[in-house]
Amino acid sequence: ELLVLQAAPPSLAAERFCIEDVLSRCADVAASAEARGVPVDVEMPTGALASTSFIGDPTAIAHCVSVAISNAATFSKPGQRVRVSAAAATAPPAPVSRVEERGALRSAVLRVVDEGAGLA
Repeated sequence: ELLVLQAAPPSLAAERFCIEDVLSRCADVAASAEARGVPVDVEMPTGALASTSFIGDPTAIAHCVSVAISNAATFSKPGQRVRVSAAAATAPPAPVSRVEERGALRSAVLRVVDEGAGLA
């Protein structure tokens, strides 16, 4: 994929989406990890984060999260957990992932955390 991206940068969509929809798109990757013995805990957003519409490319964001889940599961031993969560960001967002101006929440952070050894 890296070579393809270097050859021609993808065009990104600018559409409304919610974080829950993005995380739901990652269900197949999570199921694959669980089939290999690596449980994936996905914490769906609540409160203001759950009801905020973001503007961006949900397919591209879901792809990034799916790759992170897959990598975490690949380098985890059976029984080690992978956790996926979303939280309101405290810093101003980059223009690509802005939120409708009417809401107080301006950006979010998606995290994929594993219990694997990490990079050496």
